[in-house]
Amino acid sequence: MLKWLSLILVLVLVTPVYAEETGTLTGSLDNENTVLDLIASQSDHRGDENFGSVSMVFSADGAAGLKMLFIGFEWRDGSAAVPDIRIVADDRSMYFPREDEDFLLEIDGASKSGEFLTVKGRLRFIADHSKDFGRTRDPSNSHTLEGSFEATIGPV
Repeated sequence: MLKWLSLILVLVLVTPVYAEETGTLTGSLDNENTVLDLIASQSDHRGDENFGSVSMVFSADGAAGLKMLFIGFEWRDGSAAVPDIRIVADDRSMYFPREDEDFLLEIDGASKSGEFLTVKGRLRFIADHSKDFGRTRDPSNSHTLEGSFEATIGPV
């Protein structure tokens, strides 16, 4: 009986927190249609709909041999500043976007309901392979990602 009561208590307390955190990134990865799902337990925000920081992690689920996509940025009056984007292939292998004319991270809107922030935006970039956290990059081994995202994330 105590086991069931404990399980019910955990579900009642934890499920509402994660139930509202959801999101997807839809677009093309290396010219293949893809949908990446938000990993709510690894995503969060600080601040409000006008100013703060946002960190989102999407599961690549093996698409093009990749594991996760990290998108982080400072949120300032309707735009993304200081973007930090990485694609993880494995523990020591990542892809970092080229910061050139093709790079795009735009926020189309943000709203806050209670503690939850909903962010909508678009991104486009070519990311080059790196085994040393972006210090050196191999442009002959790259991935192209273009798409839009909508995510509702909770506070830190």
